[in-house]
Amino acid sequence: MGAVDFAAFVDELATVAGEAILPFFRTTLGVENKSKSGVFDPVTAADRAAEQAMRTVIRKAFPQHGIVGEEFGSEREDAEYVWVLDPIDGTKSFIAGFPIWGTLIAMTVLLVALLVIPFVDRGPNEPDSTAAALNWRKRGWAFLAMGVFWVVMIVGVIQNALAEAGWDGESCEDAIEAWAC
Repeated sequence: MGAVDFAAFVDELATVAGEAILPFFRTTLGVENKSKSGVFDPVTAADRAAEQAMRTVIRKAFPQHGIVGEEFGSEREDAEYVWVLDPIDGTKSFIAGFPIWGTLIAMTVLLVALLVIPFVDRGPNEPDSTAAALNWRKRGWAFLAMGVFWVVMIVGVIQNALAEAGWDGESCEDAIEAWAC
């Protein structure tokens, strides 16, 4: 595979997702509860349309890549490159018509690591070795990074909205008053 401009590709995925989502925003749409535990976990046609659109683009450009999505599950999780998709993070806000939601897109790369302690271990291929041979995806870190990014974005959106409403940044009471106006 030649050089790939993944930043441009992620921009394309974001555009495709936005084109699939925006026709549903602030409209009357059906909501399903996908939770099996009783906690309300909504999904809409917009979630599914956006994820399907992104999956189609990924499969066409990178058929060998895996995909882990919130709405349609996983395929080829053991691939060297795996895309992690959350088409609408903040579905409850989306349903309510609040502009505090977004699309999360990440790509993980297979990480292979080996820990050998020569003084203790004879090597990872020895039958009684305590060497740790690890082969895992840093998906947990990808989700954590996306979560941190999203928190930062939400704080920024709220700060901007408050500033536009006249909050000077001094007191919480002023913030609540500015937000309510």
